[in-house]
Amino acid sequence: MKTATFDAGQVADVRRESGVVEVIRKTGQALSHWSKRREAIRELNALSDRQLADIGLLRADIPSTVEKLLK
Repeated sequence: MKTATFDAGQVADVRRESGVVEVIRKTGQALSHWSKRREAIRELNALSDRQLADIGLLRADIPSTVEKLLK
């Protein structure tokens, strides 16, 4: 049975790769959040002022309300 040995360069490579993976993961999350936010704002902006009033929203409140709901 062989014992695994790692030198400092291999450990640094693993850390660097995990950092890259983390950046990719966070970028994906940010893109997903942006897409959901954009879609929700688009759908709410398609409603009439009367429909927005029925659900207790003013048109100016749409972006901040969507942001709060997506957190």
